[in-house]
Amino acid sequence: STGWFSVESFSLLAIPLFLIAGTLMERSGIAGALVDLGQKLTDKEGKGRGLANAIPVVSGFFGALCGSGPRLEQKGYKKEFIYGLIACSSPFGYMIPPNMNAIIYAKVANASVADLFMATVIPGILWIIFYIIINRFMVPKYFFPENAVASATVATEVKKQQSNWQLFRSLIPAILMPVIILGGIYGGVFTATEAGAVGCLYGVIVGVCIYRTVKTRDLFDIFATAAYQMGSLQIIFPFTMIFTRIMVTNGVPDMVTSFVTGVSDSKIVIILI
Repeated sequence: STGWFSVESFSLLAIPLFLIAGTLMERSGIAGALVDLGQKLTDKEGKGRGLANAIPVVSGFFGALCGSGPRLEQKGYKKEFIYGLIACSSPFGYMIPPNMNAIIYAKVANASVADLFMATVIPGILWIIFYIIINRFMVPKYFFPENAVASATVATEVKKQQSNWQLFRSLIPAILMPVIILGGIYGGVFTATEAGAVGCLYGVIVGVCIYRTVKTRDLFDIFATAAYQMGSLQIIFPFTMIFTRIMVTNGVPDMVTSFVTGVSDSKIVIILI
């Protein structure tokens, strides 16, 4: 019964809805525009030295960074630095709400989804700022502009780049998505699960009607992809809840709590542990 009731949850309904919304925004083609905007905001000189900062900045907006690696390589960055930075920046997509990890954790720990969403915003922003600071010291070791690829394709791409305002204006519908979702949740307009439905509907409107890069015939494939991803989670989640139930009934959380508080009652010490 524990496994069955774990998947019969209203809060978990938000996961496939957010999956669909995210896939819609991804297929809308905003990833490349986000990279262009991140490059313009972080590389004022246009020489590529600040382009590495676009990865943590864009990852904060978009969970997965698509197509930025080759562009960095063309500018003269070493491959090991590019791949390392992308790997380190990938968790930013889970820090900026809405994120599925918070929904799953809220279900397991009986916590508030809205509170978990808000709890990750400031740490995520600080994390991005720290990476930008670190890049200032790391980039000189891995950036060799003399190795940049000066091809006609790159030159044409640079000529076609838009101004900051034009890029930002084209991204306003995408940036508004988390604003609408979080504003609706904290404004008491709808719950986190209902926010998933709103985000899904908003993703359809943006992809099909505004950007017009998603065709109506593509929607079935998007829904099927979300169902496939949700199916694997539906297999794992019941066993997670069963394992959690066994741990609780055997008093393991209380034993861990007693051990930690027995070492120190200081919050700082407990956090460090």
